[in-house]
Amino acid sequence: MKKRLVALVLAGLMCAAVCAGCSPQDSTAGGGAQKPGQVSGAQAGGTDGAASKVAVIFTGRYEFFADMETAQREVAAQAGNVRVDFFESKDDINTQLQQVATCASGGYDALVVNLVAIESVQEVIDAAGGLPIVFVNRLPDESVLQEGKYVYVGSDESEAGSLQAQYIAERFKDRQRLDVVMMMGTLGLANTVARTDALRKGLVDAGFEVNYVFDDTGEYDRAKAMDKMQQFLGTGKGFDVVVANNDDMALGCMEALRAAGMGGKPVVGIDANKEAMTAIGEGTMAASVFQDAVGQGKGSMQAVIDILDGKPVGTLNWIPFQLVTRDNLADFT
Repeated sequence: MKKRLVALVLAGLMCAAVCAGCSPQDSTAGGGAQKPGQVSGAQAGGTDGAASKVAVIFTGRYEFFADMETAQREVAAQAGNVRVDFFESKDDINTQLQQVATCASGGYDALVVNLVAIESVQEVIDAAGGLPIVFVNRLPDESVLQEGKYVYVGSDESEAGSLQAQYIAERFKDRQRLDVVMMMGTLGLANTVARTDALRKGLVDAGFEVNYVFDDTGEYDRAKAMDKMQQFLGTGKGFDVVVANNDDMALGCMEALRAAGMGGKPVVGIDANKEAMTAIGEGTMAASVFQDAVGQGKGSMQAVIDILDGKPVGTLNWIPFQLVTRDNLADFT
């Protein structure tokens, strides 16, 4: 189930997307090798043979979304009669709203949106002017979802934190007390809250007395997490395990640990990105939780194609998380 990193689009096109608000980064749906979480292709478009136009709007250009885009291109290519254009909001809700509105007036038939801010979902719906929307990866308030109109494809973020807790509980099963370093993502984001709360609950439910010796945010950024970890290590406090809301932050913490001569400390992340899986294979990272970018990509594109074809699509379409350790690493590479 090997994932691929799709090449970044030309810098000129990305600049045009920012300036114009809804200029596509790429307008060609390309094919590729099979990936995990594959769904079947479908013919999209009306009986007159005209291709349906779908706009995919991501919050930013991260490895996870690049893998998702590759999968979306594969499904679109298999469908044959759907054109897909990709846009980047650069983590700015105003940019995203402008892109949605411009695409709504630009002849698109449907949208796939990775929300910059889930609390702005109604604004996104309003800006779309009645176009169907498949929300992907970040779950909005379920009250706005409507079968076959506004649907969600993604993973249950709480499951990721629970799987981290299960791994830690098994690894430290002979202990009653744990000293934990907790590196959270951007505060207030739904995935940060769900992952963190589920981890904390899972450790308590497993019977541990947990002392969070350091509890801070790295904002899902590797460099920021490394800097925060260096600050903590300077205090000289002891700890048993480092837990991060994503792999980029986990890898940043690992860099700080290596620089301090503490590379053997267990670090647990989420995403199972390429570098994290390499580290797990080398034994320098304890575990990660696989978030299936390819499954979310294929599922979201299939959902939008099915909506355009008038097929039933439920409001919640889950792509499961999976724990990755050295023992089962071969299943994910």
